[in-house]
Amino acid sequence: MNALYRYFASLRLTVWLLLASLALVFFGTLDQVDLGVRGAQMKYFESLLTTWGYPQSWPLGQYLHVVHLPIPGGYLLGPLLVLNLACAHFRHFRPRWSLGGIVCIHFGILLLIFSQLATQLLQEEDYIWFEEGQSVRHLTSFHADELAVIDMTAPDTDTVVAIPAELLRPKTPVQSPDLPFTVETLHYYSNAAILPGNPAMGNNVPIADKGLAGSRGFTVRALEPTYKSNERNGTTAYIRLRDGETVLGTWLVSNLFETSMPLQTFQYKGRDYGLSLRFAQKPLPFRMTLLDFRHDRYPGTEIPNNFSSLIGIEDTDTGESREVLIKMNHPLRFAGLTFYQSGFGQDAMGRADRASRLQVVRNPGWLGPYFACTLVSIGMVWQFCWGLLKFSRRRKTSATAAKAQRGPAASRSIPALVLSGLLALTAGSILYKALTGGPIGGDAYAAYDMKSFARLPLLDGGRLKPLDSLARNTLLLTRAKQTALNAEGKRIPALISLADLLFKAEDAAQYKMFRVDNPDLLDLLGQPNTETAHLSYSVLEPQLRKIDEQAKLVPEEAQERSPYHSALLKLHRSLIRYQSLQNGILPQIGGQHALEPMLDHLIERNKETAPRDDAAAAAFLRQQNRGSGLLLIPTENPLLKAEDMEHWTTPGMALLGSTVRAEADPVLRGYLQLADAWRADDAESFNRALSSIHQEIGTRLPGTQARSATEVRFNQWQPFYRSLELYILSFIAIALFWMLGNPFLARTAVGIAVVSLILHTAGLAARIYLSGYAPVTNLYSSSVFVGWAAVLLALPFERVFRNGLATAAASLTGFTTLIIAHNLAASGGNDTMEMMRAVLDSNFWLSTHVTTITIGYSATFLAGALGILYIVLQHLPGQPDNETSGTLHRMVYGVLCFALLFSFVGTILGGIWADQSWGRFWGWDPKENGALMIVLWNALILHGLRTTMVDTAQLMRLAVAGNIVTSWSWFGTNMLGVGLHSYGFMDKAFLWLMAFWISQAVLIGLSCLRPGKKRHATAA
Repeated sequence: MNALYRYFASLRLTVWLLLASLALVFFGTLDQVDLGVRGAQMKYFESLLTTWGYPQSWPLGQYLHVVHLPIPGGYLLGPLLVLNLACAHFRHFRPRWSLGGIVCIHFGILLLIFSQLATQLLQEEDYIWFEEGQSVRHLTSFHADELAVIDMTAPDTDTVVAIPAELLRPKTPVQSPDLPFTVETLHYYSNAAILPGNPAMGNNVPIADKGLAGSRGFTVRALEPTYKSNERNGTTAYIRLRDGETVLGTWLVSNLFETSMPLQTFQYKGRDYGLSLRFAQKPLPFRMTLLDFRHDRYPGTEIPNNFSSLIGIEDTDTGESREVLIKMNHPLRFAGLTFYQSGFGQDAMGRADRASRLQVVRNPGWLGPYFACTLVSIGMVWQFCWGLLKFSRRRKTSATAAKAQRGPAASRSIPALVLSGLLALTAGSILYKALTGGPIGGDAYAAYDMKSFARLPLLDGGRLKPLDSLARNTLLLTRAKQTALNAEGKRIPALISLADLLFKAEDAAQYKMFRVDNPDLLDLLGQPNTETAHLSYSVLEPQLRKIDEQAKLVPEEAQERSPYHSALLKLHRSLIRYQSLQNGILPQIGGQHALEPMLDHLIERNKETAPRDDAAAAAFLRQQNRGSGLLLIPTENPLLKAEDMEHWTTPGMALLGSTVRAEADPVLRGYLQLADAWRADDAESFNRALSSIHQEIGTRLPGTQARSATEVRFNQWQPFYRSLELYILSFIAIALFWMLGNPFLARTAVGIAVVSLILHTAGLAARIYLSGYAPVTNLYSSSVFVGWAAVLLALPFERVFRNGLATAAASLTGFTTLIIAHNLAASGGNDTMEMMRAVLDSNFWLSTHVTTITIGYSATFLAGALGILYIVLQHLPGQPDNETSGTLHRMVYGVLCFALLFSFVGTILGGIWADQSWGRFWGWDPKENGALMIVLWNALILHGLRTTMVDTAQLMRLAVAGNIVTSWSWFGTNMLGVGLHSYGFMDKAFLWLMAFWISQAVLIGLSCLRPGKKRHATAA
């Protein structure tokens, strides 16, 4: 018995259980692609033992699909983890203040496991679907079905007897005292499709002689049950009603009939009955009425800004009657239920945005995870601070001893000073580039006030931005660069190409603005099959119909698209964007008419002072009614504020308003003057028109121009690109320090890294100011923030250890993450400061959950970078020595503790956000699972350090493997196409992700070829 107790108290067992849990979460997440979230949850997390099969659609799947890996299920690992945790805690930990945090963590985890089990067993999820003006007094189940036998004899009241579908499955007769007949199940289908046509004789399928199937004839085809969130099982059954020896008939019933077929009715013993196999319903003790539903979008886009339902509640028992607004992230808790806004759709008449779906959750133990996570978080903070205090005391003692033994300061050799000076000059040059710039377009456009043109605001993508950002984002989409190419191959700045596109479309059509690098797409376009082609609109214009036809044939599911499909869709999207900007201020009539005189002519024509048969003027006005989509003109409203974005309008609509009022809008007139001046190469008139536009917009929206000017400076400075260059320079300085051994080079490297971090920080602060959101809102911003947090975390280690390792890790991590961000911006072509969807539009949760979990990513990547440095040193002669090995061990240990703290707290905050948004603390969503995997991996390493399983070399390998786990959580889960965080499959990103995983695996393999250092007990 004692041996069994020691076995279950073993920390080695803890490590293996954490590893098994990691495998369970990973394979369970992978299978969500085919099974859906609910199906994978049942197979993996609600079972004792399961298997994962190699998908046949994967590479070599025709050979490896027979491979099935046995995996312990959640109902097996959960009890084992609880038993191991309890035994290990009481065996290895004695109550004392230094371990108070461990006690809180362990008891919090136990409470969390039991709370999640209680939630899984007791929580009920249903929904309400109603149209505006409709009242309901029942909930509808997501998963359960029931056979409803409805007595409709009474004129005012229906009596319903509901038989759960589970009772029909065993094919045993069901008798209810409220029914004069027995229900027999002849055939039951958990999921089926119903097709027209009578079933063939002799196939052992009963023939329905009553109801819909008896009169119309249907064939039932059995299907595999589905658990995907966007699919519903078509539960179907053949039932026979019998009263003793009297057979009333056989009916085909199905929940597929519920919305598309009339109720099946019959008479028996003078009473009228109806039969319906429907989604199970639960009565509500009060009435809920949908008074109004709102689906707000950001102006000029289809991006949802808000979903909300105005609900009327009437409780006849208490007499309570009130109205409540339910919207995203703002649920209603009432009568033990929680109501969340979860969907919307058309009403019965086909009118959009007139029906709402509320998710309704009953969870008696919903507070359990809150208490548990609070306890664990307190324990982690306690233990981390206690360990940090011990480390500080130990470092202070060792620093005093080292100071007493320190010899004379190292000399500043001439080569080191020269190299440091060169590095500093290079860094200064990079900063100078960031803070200054010549005239946009060079000397050819020096007479034009292009910087003022760049600052002109417009509403695009749901947010206010300058024309400079529109120009850059357009070229990033079409060419993955911020410059175009003219016919001679000379680079054209983004703003110049936009001006030509808006005002001189015939010139812009010759610019090579479209990049095509897919050979199949080049064949479609009739172009030479080169590696990369840069094409102009004039070349693509004859192929527009063909491109449009082919784009309609692209599969809707991203996973089913080939590289050719992805390239075709991107080109199609680029052409749509180009055409929306072409002649975007106001289209011309054959390019023969100046725009401002035409405006005056139309106004005079409307005053009946000009002939009404002016064909050119009439055609011009008709063209404007089709109009440009650019929201360039704020309406003339003295109460208008910059944030009132719905009051911006297009030049076409402003022209229509001007003709109706017989008075030209000053901003519209300014834009027409701008277009005429650009086409006439009249710089003076161009600048004068710019001044009038800025003056008028400044009067209408005083704060808009300052924000636009800030964004233009941000675009021109390119702080993240300059930081990227400085990080590389810092790493070069550290490499020279290691080669020459002069500490002055190390200080130079640290100085450059600090300057880069300051520039990096300034860029982040500018993004926060411009977007109005927390620093992390999408993959691009997360890449920028991950690098920033990793550098910020690493540099204090350099202050402590002064050996260049932390600076090297900071520089490499900062450079790598900014390279990822740069490529995400170039390949995506979207505005990197895009507006947030309604479900994510919460600055509180973006600032807490998303920021915290991203800091956890940063710390885990930093530990991996330190591990990579160790592996590189392993392959240098005499490296790493004992001192370096011990330093790296302590650094990685400290960073992993920090990573575990922020990963866990961030994951918990995400659970709370999920509970506030859609009523469940944990739902095994792929992104949730990815975050859990980081927590499990870091916990596995820290527990392994308390055993003899992990020495220094193995710690470094595990830290590098953490890069794989973190990149899966960060990028991989987003590309599965499943869950609430799916951004779509990206074939190029997937290839780069695979390449990164292979590189990390190669590094780990190389490390295994070299002997490792023993573990340092001081780290644990």
